[in-house]
Amino acid sequence: CLGVKFLEYSLAGIACGFIGQGIANSLMLLKRQIHGEKEDDVAVPPLVTTALVWGLFMGVSSNLRYQTVFGLERLVDMTIAKRVPAIAYGTTVAIRFVNNVIGGENFIDMARWAGVQ
Repeated sequence: CLGVKFLEYSLAGIACGFIGQGIANSLMLLKRQIHGEKEDDVAVPPLVTTALVWGLFMGVSSNLRYQTVFGLERLVDMTIAKRVPAIAYGTTVAIRFVNNVIGGENFIDMARWAGVQ
């Protein structure tokens, strides 16, 4: 169900967003303490907002893309895979590659929209 997966993915995104952005922010601040502030330093992103953006991204974009990838792979398995397994493997690689590219672009757009990138 999309609703249940939305909640699962959102909670995972928020948790990972807090951990990942917390580590990134800590490293940015540590580097600035060691080497000093520079003119071209980017602003340290807000932790809570970034974690919430990750939750939204995972709940909406990743969830819908996961459902689409699963459906396409299932369709390939039910039709082509039994006759030509190599095509099934190639199709899976292609689908997942495109999924990663689209996901990366979606996150950048969402982060810019939310003002955290």
